[in-house]
Amino acid sequence: MIESKYELKPMDKDEINYILEKLGALEDAIVPPREDSVEETIVLKMTNGEGTIIAGCLTTICTWDVADLDLLWVDERYRNRGLGSALIREAERIVREKGCHLMVLNTGDFQAEPVYEKHGYLLCGTVENNPRGHRWYSMMKYLDRDSETYVPSRPQTEPLPTIEPGSEEDADFISDKLIEYNDTYAPRGDEYDWAIKLIDKNGGFIAGCSASISWWGDATCRIWVEEAYRNQGIGSSLLLEFEQEAKKKGAYLVLANVNDWQTAFLKKNGYSVCSATPDYPKGHCYYTMQKRLLDE
Repeated sequence: MIESKYELKPMDKDEINYILEKLGALEDAIVPPREDSVEETIVLKMTNGEGTIIAGCLTTICTWDVADLDLLWVDERYRNRGLGSALIREAERIVREKGCHLMVLNTGDFQAEPVYEKHGYLLCGTVENNPRGHRWYSMMKYLDRDSETYVPSRPQTEPLPTIEPGSEEDADFISDKLIEYNDTYAPRGDEYDWAIKLIDKNGGFIAGCSASISWWGDATCRIWVEEAYRNQGIGSSLLLEFEQEAKKKGAYLVLANVNDWQTAFLKKNGYSVCSATPDYPKGHCYYTMQKRLLDE
């Protein structure tokens, strides 16, 4: 419960940016990024003779030299021809040359988990019933270690389309196509974003929470408590307020992607680990933690 001497209010955009900057600064203080590292999104595509995109992927590089294979899509008419594998290999080559030691990804049981396994990706953990009726997998592959090269069981009978760099518009096209595919297995619902803050009697900022619910019904949040107010249960109270509001809005599950220095707080509040990615960043571990809001 929020103490009566504090008040809950909606948080504006500037305040949201403030807490996100504070959280980012804390992360950088614990694990400083490499000086010349930059966040970057790499778009790769394949096209047919008419110039239409038939396959593509998006990979994001963070300042901790970790790459996230965000999206991989192949047009149904061109599947089982090695296009997806070629895109995976090329994405790995590019991010390895940029200094990444690790590639991570998330995929559903209706997507490409068997393909990633063939390419040497290891399972870090599973979120059951997410989306509803399905499983969601976290996977990883060390790029600075030797691994077996995947050799397709069927010989390549025709040349693969050339892999080209893509634009922002190409990224949107690939993303929309993957969403269309996902909708056939896990239809989307409503999405929500909201933000709340705690203020004192003088309107001073004490703590804030930026929250969202995805179209599949899982909720996430980022919480920041000003240093002078820590270890008083304020973060736990704000987290409870978020959970109650998320449940009212239809969320059935809360997912938190956190590093090892954040897990104790969530465990204290009833969250459990469902995925662990070692060496993300190097010397630390990256976790997905969950808390069920509804028994299903």
